[in-house]
Amino acid sequence: MDSVSKLETIYEPWSKERPVDGQVVQINLLVCLVDGTEVEDSRKRTPICFVLGSTDVIEGINIAVRGFGQGERSKVKICSELAYGYEGLSPLIPPNADLICDIELVDFRDREKLFDKPLMCSLK
Repeated sequence: MDSVSKLETIYEPWSKERPVDGQVVQINLLVCLVDGTEVEDSRKRTPICFVLGSTDVIEGINIAVRGFGQGERSKVKICSELAYGYEGLSPLIPPNADLICDIELVDFRDREKLFDKPLMCSLK
């Protein structure tokens, strides 16, 4: 099995354009353990913004989002090695836990176009 595998597409992308490393991406993210236990849900707060390719998120999220088109929402499975590995993230994520992530790529932009805004904000 792949380290990051798409399980289901919920919304097809409305654009074929894909984000590239160095761009700021904005995603909605629901993270669950394989047994369905919810770990994180950004929809209860605000979308997550980060620089694609950075260490701001786990590597599995970076890999998954690189393959998304704008507007796409899909569920992906991320192996533990590309998530929190043998240490886990106590108390939420046990050691060696694979994750199921429901990811929606809301928007992405070149970083230099955002210098007048804080990074943790809407890209609009």
